[in-house]
Amino acid sequence: MRKTAARHKVIRKTSKGVSTYMRGKGNAVISGTNIKSSFIKDFSYNMHKHELCVVIGESAYLYQGVPERVFVNFRNSKSAGSFFATKIKDKYKAEKKSIYGT
Repeated sequence: MRKTAARHKVIRKTSKGVSTYMRGKGNAVISGTNIKSSFIKDFSYNMHKHELCVVIGESAYLYQGVPERVFVNFRNSKSAGSFFATKIKDKYKAEKKSIYGT
């Protein structure tokens, strides 16, 4: 019987902002530090898992089931905070995560 490696969601504070990634094979993550928002500090998106991590203040929230088109619109919006509040916040299941290094 073959053992499979466990996958863990990791949120880590770095010098360039907060990054999230999945430990395990085959995960593609897009991170952003040039987000247009005074409300949202940072974000990352896992294309394979359709998970969006949004950093607000000192807290990180992982939103599951976010379609790629919603993420692209979020990333390209004139106001990421407004887009987040109306199109993401109460529309997808969220899980609060701790941030390493804070």
